[in-house]
Amino acid sequence: MSKGRRPSYPGQQHSREDVERAWGRFLDPNEVKNNLTAAMAFVAGFEILKDVVVEELRKFYSLPSQDVKYWEVSPDYELKVTSRSKDIAEASLDWLKESGAIVEFDIETYQRLRKLRNEVVHKFHDFLSIKDRSVFVQEFPQLASLTRKVEIWWLREVIYPTGDHPGHVPEDATPNWDEAKTGGAVMVEWMAHVALSSMEVSDSYLRDLFSQKPDA
Repeated sequence: MSKGRRPSYPGQQHSREDVERAWGRFLDPNEVKNNLTAAMAFVAGFEILKDVVVEELRKFYSLPSQDVKYWEVSPDYELKVTSRSKDIAEASLDWLKESGAIVEFDIETYQRLRKLRNEVVHKFHDFLSIKDRSVFVQEFPQLASLTRKVEIWWLREVIYPTGDHPGHVPEDATPNWDEAKTGGAVMVEWMAHVALSSMEVSDSYLRDLFSQKPDA
């Protein structure tokens, strides 16, 4: 037998009980299906947050091209945003912080969520057998909260002041930002519902989960 790298198996480098539990999960089709559902729902939720952080800012610095069907990113986007970091998400977060949309704690939250997302994508086998899908429970409210916070800032500080708000809303209307629902946050909450429904939790549990105020 060659002395190459030993293959890894569910539960390797864990106690005997952990190994047995991991194999039990891995060989249970329902466990694998539910873990897949929860993991992919979290990844989808994070991508919604990333899109809100990056794409809204890119649109802000875009101009209509000669072909009105397309928009072109203005030179200011590189000057004021992408020059801050090689990582476009980090550059966008820094711009949002400087503009007062978020604070340092929010950036730390984003980085923690991104780390979990990367673990899911690059160590997916762990979430099929070893990791418990409840790891996502405590993060979904933070994911939805940060998504909503950024969306509300764009609505309150940019879209409504410039009069670029939905046509069915009276121009003199003052939105109740504390109660306002945003598209991205609603989609993240729905991803949480998809993920946690695989854990057979009740709708009341989901409501209680998202009614809790995130850490500040």
